[in-house]
Amino acid sequence: MVQSEVRWALEAIAAEWPGGAFEDEDIVRIDRHEPELLETGERTKTAEFSRHAAIAVSRPSRTREPLGTEFNYDVETTLDIRIRGSHVRAGGTIPSDDEFQRLVNYTQAALDARRKYPSIKADDPIGHVTYLEAIVGGPKDISSNNLDDFAVNIEVRLNGRQDPDKR
Repeated sequence: MVQSEVRWALEAIAAEWPGGAFEDEDIVRIDRHEPELLETGERTKTAEFSRHAAIAVSRPSRTREPLGTEFNYDVETTLDIRIRGSHVRAGGTIPSDDEFQRLVNYTQAALDARRKYPSIKADDPIGHVTYLEAIVGGPKDISSNNLDDFAVNIEVRLNGRQDPDKR
């Protein structure tokens, strides 16, 4: 298994959900690279918003810059976290904008809980990055003009070091 920053984020959200009751929420987590709903194992990149809201994660980029003279690298991996749902008026599960904002706040809080030295395991040492921090950005509203749909993106930057000689 290679290092999966996407799975780390999705597992951290459920494990660190404020109040510890993620399973009681009407939310599914989606790995947009695999594509899979983690709660059901269903192979899809989308969610049925009449049944639940969705938190989907993808890894759009990784940069590697040389560090010093020992051929080590500074690495920054960017994750794109998208939270989406529909208002109950449109047949969704979210009763208000305040409730959607709570989901956004809880997602950020869960990721913040693992921001120091995020441990992202891998069986294969090739390409492994030792992460030092996770920086959780603010939400960017990407909702359409339809007032009954909610959607935000949150960027998470994982900063770390890579030593290509560790094999």
